[in-house]
Amino acid sequence: MKIVVTIKQILDPSGFTVNRKREKVFVNREEYIVNPADLNALEMALRVKDHDDETEVVALGLGPPRVDDALREAMARGADSAVLVSDPALPAPVAQAQVADLKIDAHGAARLMAAAVEKIGDVNLVICGTAALDSGAGELPGRLAEALGWPVLPEVYAIDELGDGVVRASQRTARLEADLPALLTVPRDANEPRHIYGARAINAYRQWQVVTWGLDDLGFTPDDLEPLTTVGGRRFPPKRALGTRLEGSIEEAVESVIAQLRAKELIEG
Repeated sequence: MKIVVTIKQILDPSGFTVNRKREKVFVNREEYIVNPADLNALEMALRVKDHDDETEVVALGLGPPRVDDALREAMARGADSAVLVSDPALPAPVAQAQVADLKIDAHGAARLMAAAVEKIGDVNLVICGTAALDSGAGELPGRLAEALGWPVLPEVYAIDELGDGVVRASQRTARLEADLPALLTVPRDANEPRHIYGARAINAYRQWQVVTWGLDDLGFTPDDLEPLTTVGGRRFPPKRALGTRLEGSIEEAVESVIAQLRAKELIEG
């Protein structure tokens, strides 16, 4: 069994300051962390490996050379190997990208990662965090599954059965099943990621290597990854308006609400 876990490196949100009056976000401390949901995805893969010594877990990242640190952390936590897709020769920047440092949108990111999964070869399962903490878009898993032509099982909290060409998994209130190969997404509260092993952390930097593939290695040119999306601009959402406090009895409050809904023509009668 070979499982690929996607790993994204994001800016640590604790280093941000938001100034609503100036409508600006200030980065006071530029430090990077692994996207939290991706750690949950990695933990789910490692729990499969805990019960099957023949399972191989590969961490797959996309971004600039600094993402190497996130992939080494994944190996320190238990991944067997790591692959980084990184290349400076990429299309012109877009205002908001799925992988901002690579200047591509979610569509291009998914195509690159799909090619990397195919190059890794013999992959039975891809596990992704449901969404990245920085953008919250949650686009990549679905686009990646589409690029691979695989079924996707969303919001998985546990893998119940894996083998014989089938994966069975549980959501909060439902059980899902799909033929392998397949892609799963894992939310942040699905499990508790394990701590980094000290010896593995040392080996991750002293002995183990992160394999790096560029566009040529995956059969792409910069023109192939021209963004399909454009961003017209950014602005802060409006301040949350305070509600109206209703005085009196419950009956009077209900009548007041009904009157306001009628006045706005949201209900009839």
